[in-house]
Formats: sequence, C-alpha cells, structure tokens
Amino acid sequence: MSTRIPVLNQVHITGTVVDDPKVYEPEPGFKIVTFVGETLEERGQKKKVQELRWRAKAFGAKAEELNRQLQKGMWIFIRGRLSPYKKPGQKEQKLTEIDINEYWIFPPPKISAKVTVDETEGEKPTPELGA
Repeated sequence: MSTRIPVLNQVHITGTVVDDPKVYEPEPGFKIVTFVGETLEERGQKKKVQELRWRAKAFGAKAEELNRQLQKGMWIFIRGRLSPYKKPGQKEQKLTEIDINEYWIFPPPKISAKVTVDETEGEKPTPELGA
C-alpha cells in the first residue's frame, strides 16, 4: 500500500507591479485582468540581486477592483495558486501564472540613495527604504 503525499497548490508572493493592468472581456459582463509583477531576490554569498518576473490574473469582481486600484510601481501581496496557460499563437510553450484568490495593495515605498563603499567594486548607490 503506497502513501500519497497531499499536494497543495498555493502561492504567496510580494512584488512590484511592472506595468498597468490589462483588462479582457471574453464574454459580456465577465472581466479578466492580468499584470506582470517583479520580485527581487538576493542570491549567493555576494548577495547578487536577481529579478524574478511573474504574471498574475484575476476574474470577475476582483478583476474590476484591481483594474481600478492597481497601477505601475505599486507593491502587491498575493495569495493564489499556480495555473498553466499558453500564449496565443504558440502551441508548445506552456507558461505558469498566478490565479489571485486574495490580495493587498501598498503604495510604492520612498527610496533614497545612500552611497556605500564595496572594496571589490568601488562606490555605488544602494537603495534604502525611507520613512
């Protein structure tokens, strides 16, 4: 008798909205909104920053709310699930997006540049969150 591990398709992600949302109305009265977000992640011993881009979508009333509230540059926290999709005109390429269950929108943070000295790379401005 084999034991199956339960599968939980759940995503929690925070990031910055890259572009204004796009609204589609596949049938009258039913809207879909999609947008691209970006999350920055530090990797490795040298803390190299990597951009992770993702696509999210919402349906119905959530789509209408997001279309009214969300703008490029805002921060968003999403709870949702991963869902496969295909780009129009591409048969073989399968991509993954986040179907939004819940979300919270935050205004963009105030960022000021602070100069730090890295002995291996010289001076460079480092973003610092302001109050």
